[in-house]
Amino acid sequence: SQAFFSARSAGIFVAASAGNEGPGAATLGSPADAPWVLSVAASTHNRKYVNGLINMSGGATAVPADITGASVTSGFGPATIVYAGDYGNALCGEGTAEAPINPFLPGTFNGEIVVCDRGTFARVDKARFVGEAGAGGFVLANDIDSGDSLVGDAYAIPGVHISYADGLVLKAWLASGSGHTGTIAGTSANEDFANGDVMASFSSRGPNPAAADLVKPDITAPGVDILAAFNTPVGSLGTDPEFGIIRGTAMSSPHMAGPAALMRAVHPDWTPEAVTAVVV
Repeated sequence: SQAFFSARSAGIFVAASAGNEGPGAATLGSPADAPWVLSVAASTHNRKYVNGLINMSGGATAVPADITGASVTSGFGPATIVYAGDYGNALCGEGTAEAPINPFLPGTFNGEIVVCDRGTFARVDKARFVGEAGAGGFVLANDIDSGDSLVGDAYAIPGVHISYADGLVLKAWLASGSGHTGTIAGTSANEDFANGDVMASFSSRGPNPAAADLVKPDITAPGVDILAAFNTPVGSLGTDPEFGIIRGTAMSSPHMAGPAALMRAVHPDWTPEAVTAVVV
């Protein structure tokens, strides 16, 4: 925070990420809580990488309508759909969020589409764990706090992220009868997505824990499902230059630093305060 104060004093505009500790209140941290930076939260935009769980059949109750969700994967199925909670671990992880452990032994699944609940462990780790245990597909069902906030992850196996409400419907159906099947549709790009400008569940929020009378974050910007340059770890498939679908306030703050840079290029005599007044 002190370093950014020195930058501001030197005439440098700073767009600081608000943090990814949401959705709880007062989860904003330093340096985004300081008055001399532009604090940027993360929200959705109108381009969505759409996937879905479709053509479901079986069970003893009404079959759910096709469910639209988000991810960047190929399609899979038709295949049997099962709920990970019926295999002893609905969260599809053990240990800690920092050091997750696969709760399922190899061979637990045999090509099924496995439904996991969101929470505690990384979304992509859940998909990897069920895949290592033999699953052919993956569905991530939101928890209540995450609601309708969906992330277009690139999972290790074909998968789709669905809302809390859709997850409730899906799991209620899976609890009835037997013979539940469905298909993961595969990703397509929707350039006219209707749910832009929705705050991401992970985005840190106010009120400002450092100073309740100083409103932070200042602004929100696109930070969900951002197609960005991405350095794939050594040993993974891919050739430079590489790209990934990234999310976080580290993706949203550059969306404000960019306009600020343009404003400074057009008006090199403007102060950081003047630029902030325009971009906000």
